[in-house]
Amino acid sequence: MPSIGTAAKEYFDRLGLKKLPSIAALKQEYATLSAEKGRLYKDYHPKRKFMREVLTAQENAKTMLSQQTQRGFNRGEIER
Repeated sequence: MPSIGTAAKEYFDRLGLKKLPSIAALKQEYATLSAEKGRLYKDYHPKRKFMREVLTAQENAKTMLSQQTQRGFNRGEIER
C-alpha cells in the first residue's frame, strides 16, 4: 500500500507539476475563482427562481387535472 506522500507524488506527476504553487499564487487563484463564482451566481439566482415557479405551476396543474379526473370529468366533458 503506497504512502500518502507516494500517492501525492504520483498525482502531481500525472498533472505534470514539478513544483507546488506558492501560497500567493493559490490566494490569487482563489480570489479569481471566487469573483467568477459571484458573477455566475448573479445569473444563476433568477434562473433558479424561475425554475421553482415553473415547477410549482406544473404541480398545481397536475393537482387540478387530478381533481377533475377524480370527479369523473373527461377531457371532452369539461365546460369552458
